[in-house]
Amino acid sequence: MATYFDPTLFLRLPLFTSDGKSLQDWLMLFKDQTMHTLARDPLLSISAIINGAITLYVLKFLLSKSQIPGFGYPHWFPAGRIYGGARFFVDSSTMISKGYKASKGKVFKIPRWRSWVYILSGDKLVDDFHHFSDKELSLLDSAKHELQIPYTMGASVHDDPYHLPILRQKLTRNLNYLVTEILDEAVPAFNTIIGQHCPPGTIFHFKGLLSITRIVAQTFNRILVGPDLCRDTAYNAVSIQFASNVMFTSLIINLFPRFLHPLVGRICSKFGSNLPKAISLTRSLVEKRRALMRSRDLTEEEMNTDFLWWFLATATGEQATTESLATRILVVNAATIHTSSMALTQALTNLALHPEWAVRLRMEASSAFSRHGWSRNMLKELHDTDSFIKESMRLNGLGSMGFPRKAMQTLSLSDGTVIPAGSLVSPALSAHSDPEYYPNPDAFDPTRFMEGTCKDKVDTGGMVRTSSHFLPFGHGEHTCV
Repeated sequence: MATYFDPTLFLRLPLFTSDGKSLQDWLMLFKDQTMHTLARDPLLSISAIINGAITLYVLKFLLSKSQIPGFGYPHWFPAGRIYGGARFFVDSSTMISKGYKASKGKVFKIPRWRSWVYILSGDKLVDDFHHFSDKELSLLDSAKHELQIPYTMGASVHDDPYHLPILRQKLTRNLNYLVTEILDEAVPAFNTIIGQHCPPGTIFHFKGLLSITRIVAQTFNRILVGPDLCRDTAYNAVSIQFASNVMFTSLIINLFPRFLHPLVGRICSKFGSNLPKAISLTRSLVEKRRALMRSRDLTEEEMNTDFLWWFLATATGEQATTESLATRILVVNAATIHTSSMALTQALTNLALHPEWAVRLRMEASSAFSRHGWSRNMLKELHDTDSFIKESMRLNGLGSMGFPRKAMQTLSLSDGTVIPAGSLVSPALSAHSDPEYYPNPDAFDPTRFMEGTCKDKVDTGGMVRTSSHFLPFGHGEHTCV
């Protein structure tokens, strides 16, 4: 017959004392006296609770054998992670750089307000990151919370991202034509916004980033909505404002606890005011194209001139409403305008700091243009320009880590490290300043990525050629998407 053994039996056994009391009796006596003392002195009670909590936290910290080290916060301080989360908003570069130097080739973590971000370093782990599938590491689910998509872009952008497969398929197939369109629009955009104010022999002072942002908006929207609307000043202003509002609003919302997001989102979001303006500005173009589609069968060539045509040809049901189309156009603008503008502005700043390169780059462009005109073949011959811009992007990156992805399940990396499900994961961009990959990394060297000068062959071959240690566009399947 099975017998149940009661472990509390030992507490009831008498101790070898004169009064014969058991350990349980002594514990009860100690509890009664302690509670009586604390009841008479509330301040002592509060002090005991605080000191007890601190003691438990310190013991937990000392006994912890966490596999993944954390950086950027005082580990010994109970509220250290909160401090680290606040510091991340203003000093993430230093936090990640310190972690990279101490844990190169490994995984480390840095604190955010409500979670950890697991940072991957070293070629092998970064390659691991970019080889995980969307079901394992999701960019879309991460963006939902990082950019607060339901409040900044509308819930349908996350719930039904039909625009993403369209862009991936169509961009590759129509790249030659689209490059020609962009180059054709870049010239009048520069002339309108900067050139006409700066005749030969004069000096024109302008706000660099603001002017370049307007140029990028007009140029990119040539392949987004066509030549007429892309030159509409009001339309471009809405596109630029929307892109700025997404970043600012998501930053504000993420400062608050999750249960307050709906309230803060409704108060801060400008989406409700941006979308009606975009609908008003795009409605006539959308209706004109719909009428053309109803009047006759359009050729594939006619419907491959810009993104709006692609959306009109593919969208069905609710996707095809003017509101939905205007939303997708705004979203594509938000993903493009400011990153491209900042990269181009920084490249022009580096050119101003190294004016000896201006003549060299101009001669290269003139020679390529004389043979190929405004075309993709022309761009392929701009080797010096390509290396110059690539070095500018390496030295003056747009952040300290790549856009994070969310672990949809528990993940195991090639070195055995386990990433918990629900965590944010990102590669460190500190590799851009690692002397192992880039000798004298703090120096601006426009020849660094030219054939015959780069020690690592993977870093040659063009600005859009990514690697595990050149990550401005990301790497792997989701490069630049």
